[in-house]
Amino acid sequence: MGRITSEPDGVTLHLQSLSDGSRSVVHAGAAVNCTGVALRMAENPPPVIHHLVTGGAARYDVHGIGIDTDLDGRVIGSTGKPTAGLYALGPLRKGTLWESTAIPEIRQQAAGLAVLVAADVAPEQIVQSVRGGRA
Repeated sequence: MGRITSEPDGVTLHLQSLSDGSRSVVHAGAAVNCTGVALRMAENPPPVIHHLVTGGAARYDVHGIGIDTDLDGRVIGSTGKPTAGLYALGPLRKGTLWESTAIPEIRQQAAGLAVLVAADVAPEQIVQSVRGGRA
């Protein structure tokens, strides 16, 4: 836990121990963030996610690291029910499906969503879309 400030000759790390609260300051030429992707999306969401959440179409997962989805990838809205036509895959699903960042898992999620979306869309909508809106 801490913060980092940029200096003309590098960076200064202001650290605080999570175990005992002690503080320290470290000066370095550079710092590399090896903690992985942002762990708390709810604290600094991308604008599109913020808009979906504040509009009620989505909600954050219980850990705040992604958005809430059902097991198939349907996005859960503020009502606790899936939002029609809204799906997620990959890192957005980390809070409900931890293994969501590697290509094999994302590929599997994409294949599953393709089947789900096709089943959720009425056949007549597909025909209209293919014909440019004409039935």
